Amino acid sequence: MTLRVLLIDDHAVVREGLRALLASSPGLSIVGEAASLATALTLLRSASPDVVLLDLSLPDARGVAAVTAVRKAARDVAVVVLSMHDEEAHQRAARDAGADAYVVKGASIDAIVAALREVSALPVGEPSVRPALSPREREVLAAIADGHSNPVIAELLGVSPKTVETHRAHLMEKLGVRSVASLVRVAVRLGYLKP
Repeated sequence: MTLRVLLIDDHAVVREGLRALLASSPGLSIVGEAASLATALTLLRSASPDVVLLDLSLPDARGVAAVTAVRKAARDVAVVVLSMHDEEAHQRAARDAGADAYVVKGASIDAIVAALREVSALPVGEPSVRPALSPREREVLAAIADGHSNPVIAELLGVSPKTVETHRAHLMEKLGVRSVASLVRVAVRLGYLKP
């Protein structure tokens, strides 16, 4: 199965380099490129990627706002952030916004390919029956699918961010997944979320 990748970076030279390197990796296909969030959102509908490789510095979306927008537009597409910032705070913010993986610019192409493959892989141990979810877990699941970060979900539900993290971990364990994209895909398949 070929993994369909959408590249989103405002620097043409970066996109060209990534395209050339990723195109040489077996099983990967670049289905589109975008230099802005607006173009990316259009391509998400027309190119039907499996995974997005996303730079956080776009002319029309700065920081994790781009992750949130992509997640809302295509919640079943995996998101790998490619950023020049290697601080833990940046990585945590991206994951809270819905990114499935975070790779620092300057990483090897092997590391980038590994991240793309990991987040798009079929879930391990995906349940064949519907595990019971508590009402609160269903609320957290719906908020995650809507692209909300842990702090935002905590505020919406009137609980602590730590409580949201715990519910998120329980959901992933119950549904046998390791990424937000896989969580949403399995939740849709099992009928917890509407497609």
